[in-house]
Amino acid sequence: MINIMSSKYWLITALVFLGISPAPVHSDLSEGSESIVITSEGQWEKLWDGPKLMVWQRWLTLNHQRDVRQRKCQMALKASLDEVVSLISDHRRATQWMSMVDTVELLGRSGNTWYTLAHYNMPWPLRNKLLASRLKLKTLIEGHMAVVEVQSDNSRLKNCDNVNDFGSFHGKWVIIDLGNELCFAEFTAFSTSTPLFPRWLQDPVVDRAFMNTMQQFSKVVQGGV
Repeated sequence: MINIMSSKYWLITALVFLGISPAPVHSDLSEGSESIVITSEGQWEKLWDGPKLMVWQRWLTLNHQRDVRQRKCQMALKASLDEVVSLISDHRRATQWMSMVDTVELLGRSGNTWYTLAHYNMPWPLRNKLLASRLKLKTLIEGHMAVVEVQSDNSRLKNCDNVNDFGSFHGKWVIIDLGNELCFAEFTAFSTSTPLFPRWLQDPVVDRAFMNTMQQFSKVVQGGV
């Protein structure tokens, strides 16, 4: 009989849930007046393979006409599920791990849903950005698996000028407890914004920011500074 509390069992569960089970194509991610449907998904390409952190990318086609890049990071963390969720949900600590972010404001909170406004200080020649988001925590298996969905959302703002010029942003954290103060965490994200500069100039900046963010998150949640 399988001991469902064993680390091995939860690692297998994580791999099946995240690596083998296909995400549905034709996912409808529409928000407000903007219609966003993922109509095709490319194969994941590994960009970084470290001992406890891997980074991937793939192309998504939206509405049969636009291609955008989706990035993914998978991490093995020496931390509890509660510690990982706590760091993600604490806007006051966001600048400790979010790359190129000066401040994060809490716009509101209701139960397991909260709203934030992040101020991004982008390097030249990119311009600074604001991202208003709605984050929602879901516990799938009590004490063992949690999901935090991140969605761009202007509903808590009085003035939306120059906010969310990332386009529509979609992110998701999946955290799985492996037992013995160990966790598996995965973060995926993409936005629908049209590049302001050629991809050969802009993509390396975004790639570096994503990598730095994930590495710093791993460090902070495991007790680093």
